[in-house]
Amino acid sequence: MKESKYNLMSPLAIDTLHISFFIDNQRFSLDNGQYTLELVVTDNANPEKKSIHAEKITIALNRDNKVYNSNIQILESFSKSNTQSLLTKNGYDLIPYNINYFPKTQNALNFI
Repeated sequence: MKESKYNLMSPLAIDTLHISFFIDNQRFSLDNGQYTLELVVTDNANPEKKSIHAEKITIALNRDNKVYNSNIQILESFSKSNTQSLLTKNGYDLIPYNINYFPKTQNALNFI
């Protein structure tokens, strides 16, 4: 069983009209098998208020004979990595583009 529990601290929001965006990125290497993905979101100011989502997933890849890839990931930016972090993949730091709006002033789309 693989498990990860951590407390993601969002930026403090004094006014709901001025909430800043933030990102979190987690990667897991999983062997073939059946797993239950459970996401529990709790407000630290009100621990009794929880939102829970659970979903069964199956990993069944024949890694010896095929090449697999995931969906594209839209990026805000990327750069060669000097140190390994949660945002590092294949030697590059990948900063996700975390909104679904592309203004007219944006003249490039980075993705992997």
